[in-house]
Amino acid sequence: MVSKEVNGSNFCLRRVVELSKTLDIIFIFLCFRLNFHNLEYLINFAESFTWKQFPARDPETGILTMRGYIARIGGFTILAWAFIAVFHVAQTSYRILSSHAMMYPTWYPFDVSTSPQYEIANLTQVGLHLCCTQKGHSRNVWLYSAELTKCCSLFNLL
Repeated sequence: MVSKEVNGSNFCLRRVVELSKTLDIIFIFLCFRLNFHNLEYLINFAESFTWKQFPARDPETGILTMRGYIARIGGFTILAWAFIAVFHVAQTSYRILSSHAMMYPTWYPFDVSTSPQYEIANLTQVGLHLCCTQKGHSRNVWLYSAELTKCCSLFNLL
Protein backbone atom coordinates (compact mmCIF):
# COMPACT_ATOMS: atom_id res chain seq x y z
CA MET A 1 0.00 0.00 0.00
CA VAL A 2 2.85 2.38 0.82
CA SER A 3 4.63 1.68 -2.46
CA LYS A 4 1.50 2.60 -4.43
CA GLU A 5 1.30 5.94 -2.60
CA VAL A 6 4.99 6.63 -3.30
CA ASN A 7 4.58 5.74 -6.97
CA GLY A 8 1.48 7.89 -7.16
CA SER A 9 3.26 10.87 -5.61
CA ASN A 10 6.23 10.38 -7.96
CA PHE A 11 3.83 10.33 -10.88
CA CYS A 12 2.19 13.55 -9.68
CA LEU A 13 5.58 15.18 -9.14
CA ARG A 14 6.68 14.25 -12.66
CA ARG A 15 3.47 15.68 -14.09
CA VAL A 16 3.99 18.93 -12.16
CA VAL A 17 7.56 19.19 -13.50
CA GLU A 18 6.36 18.58 -17.07
CA LEU A 19 3.61 21.15 -16.63
CA SER A 20 6.06 23.73 -15.28
CA LYS A 21 8.38 23.17 -18.27
CA THR A 22 5.46 23.62 -20.64
CA LEU A 23 4.35 26.77 -18.86
CA ASP A 24 7.91 28.15 -19.06
CA ILE A 25 7.98 27.61 -22.81
CA ILE A 26 4.56 29.21 -23.22
CA PHE A 27 5.67 32.19 -21.10
CA ILE A 28 8.82 32.71 -23.17
CA PHE A 29 6.85 32.42 -26.40
CA LEU A 30 4.26 34.93 -25.20
CA CYS A 31 6.95 37.36 -24.07
CA PHE A 32 8.53 37.25 -27.51
CA ARG A 33 5.14 37.43 -29.20
CA LEU A 34 3.86 40.38 -27.16
CA ASN A 35 7.13 42.31 -27.43
CA PHE A 36 7.72 41.48 -31.10
CA HIS A 37 7.34 45.08 -32.28
CA ASN A 38 9.70 46.36 -29.60
CA LEU A 39 12.27 43.69 -30.47
CA GLU A 40 11.91 44.47 -34.16
CA TYR A 41 12.40 48.17 -33.44
CA LEU A 42 15.55 47.46 -31.43
CA ILE A 43 16.97 45.22 -34.13
CA ASN A 44 16.29 47.79 -36.86
CA PHE A 45 17.73 50.49 -34.62
CA ALA A 46 20.89 48.45 -34.05
CA GLU A 47 21.45 47.93 -37.76
CA SER A 48 22.33 51.62 -38.05
CA PHE A 49 25.31 51.02 -35.72
CA THR A 50 28.41 49.43 -37.15
CA TRP A 51 31.50 48.62 -35.19
CA LYS A 52 33.63 49.63 -38.18
CA GLN A 53 32.99 53.30 -37.51
CA PHE A 54 34.83 53.02 -34.17
CA PRO A 55 38.62 52.65 -33.86
CA ALA A 56 40.06 49.29 -32.78
CA ARG A 57 42.56 51.02 -30.44
CA ASP A 58 42.29 54.17 -28.41
CA PRO A 59 44.33 56.83 -30.26
CA GLU A 60 45.69 58.36 -27.05
CA THR A 61 46.55 55.31 -24.94
CA GLY A 62 46.77 52.54 -27.56
CA ILE A 63 44.56 50.25 -25.44
CA LEU A 64 42.06 48.02 -27.21
CA THR A 65 38.59 49.47 -27.47
CA MET A 66 35.37 47.45 -27.51
CA ARG A 67 35.67 47.01 -31.29
CA GLY A 68 39.13 45.51 -30.87
CA TYR A 69 37.88 43.14 -28.19
CA ILE A 70 34.92 42.07 -30.33
CA ALA A 71 37.21 41.14 -33.22
CA ARG A 72 39.42 39.07 -30.91
CA ILE A 73 36.48 37.44 -29.16
CA GLY A 74 35.00 36.46 -32.54
CA GLY A 75 38.22 34.72 -33.55
CA PHE A 76 38.53 33.03 -30.18
CA THR A 77 34.93 31.82 -30.38
CA ILE A 78 35.51 30.18 -33.76
CA LEU A 79 38.62 28.43 -32.43
CA ALA A 80 36.78 27.31 -29.29
CA TRP A 81 33.88 25.84 -31.28
CA ALA A 82 36.30 24.06 -33.62
CA PHE A 83 38.19 22.59 -30.65
CA ILE A 84 34.96 21.45 -28.99
CA ALA A 85 33.72 19.83 -32.21
CA VAL A 86 37.02 18.01 -32.85
CA PHE A 87 37.25 16.87 -29.23
CA HIS A 88 33.66 15.63 -29.27
CA VAL A 89 34.16 13.68 -32.49
CA ALA A 90 37.43 12.18 -31.22
CA GLN A 91 35.98 11.23 -27.83
CA THR A 92 32.81 9.73 -29.32
CA SER A 93 34.79 7.80 -31.95
CA TYR A 94 37.17 6.44 -29.32
CA ARG A 95 34.27 5.37 -27.10
CA ILE A 96 32.46 3.70 -29.99
CA LEU A 97 35.57 1.88 -31.23
CA SER A 98 36.97 0.84 -27.85
CA SER A 99 33.86 -0.25 -25.95
CA HIS A 100 31.55 -1.07 -28.87
CA ALA A 101 28.98 1.42 -27.52
CA MET A 102 26.30 3.29 -29.40
CA MET A 103 26.48 7.04 -29.96
CA TYR A 104 23.19 7.44 -28.07
CA PRO A 105 21.92 4.80 -25.65
CA THR A 106 18.71 3.65 -27.32
CA TRP A 107 16.55 0.57 -27.51
CA TYR A 108 16.06 -1.28 -30.78
CA PRO A 109 13.65 -4.16 -31.40
CA PHE A 110 16.56 -6.21 -32.77
CA ASP A 111 20.02 -7.11 -31.51
CA VAL A 112 22.49 -4.32 -32.35
CA SER A 113 25.53 -5.99 -30.82
CA THR A 114 26.23 -8.03 -33.96
CA SER A 115 28.27 -6.60 -36.78
CA PRO A 116 26.00 -5.37 -39.59
CA GLN A 117 23.21 -4.13 -37.32
CA TYR A 118 25.66 -2.28 -35.06
CA GLU A 119 27.21 -0.30 -37.91
CA ILE A 120 23.86 0.48 -39.52
CA ALA A 121 22.37 1.67 -36.22
CA ASN A 122 25.41 3.84 -35.45
CA LEU A 123 25.41 5.37 -38.94
CA THR A 124 21.70 6.09 -38.56
CA GLN A 125 22.32 7.83 -35.24
CA VAL A 126 25.17 9.90 -36.72
CA GLY A 127 23.01 10.91 -39.68
CA LEU A 128 20.07 11.89 -37.50
CA HIS A 129 22.38 13.80 -35.15
CA LEU A 130 23.78 15.81 -38.05
CA CYS A 131 20.31 16.49 -39.48
CA CYS A 132 18.90 17.66 -36.16
CA THR A 133 21.85 19.84 -35.20
CA GLN A 134 22.37 21.40 -38.61
CA LYS A 135 18.88 22.24 -39.79
CA GLY A 136 16.29 20.83 -37.48
CA HIS A 137 15.12 21.34 -33.96
CA SER A 138 18.05 23.42 -32.76
CA ARG A 139 17.45 26.14 -35.35
CA ASN A 140 14.55 27.58 -33.36
CA VAL A 141 16.56 27.49 -30.15
CA TRP A 142 19.47 29.26 -31.85
CA LEU A 143 17.10 31.83 -33.36
CA TYR A 144 15.59 32.70 -30.00
CA SER A 145 18.97 32.82 -28.28
CA ALA A 146 20.46 34.95 -31.06
CA GLU A 147 17.58 37.42 -30.88
CA LEU A 148 17.81 37.56 -27.10
CA THR A 149 21.56 38.14 -27.23
CA LYS A 150 21.15 40.85 -29.84
CA CYS A 151 18.49 42.62 -27.76
CA CYS A 152 20.61 42.44 -24.60
CA SER A 153 23.56 43.95 -26.44
CA LEU A 154 21.28 46.74 -27.66
CA PHE A 155 20.37 47.64 -24.11
CA ASN A 156 24.09 47.95 -23.37
CA LEU A 157 24.46 50.40 -26.28
CA LEU A 158 21.65 52.67 -25.02
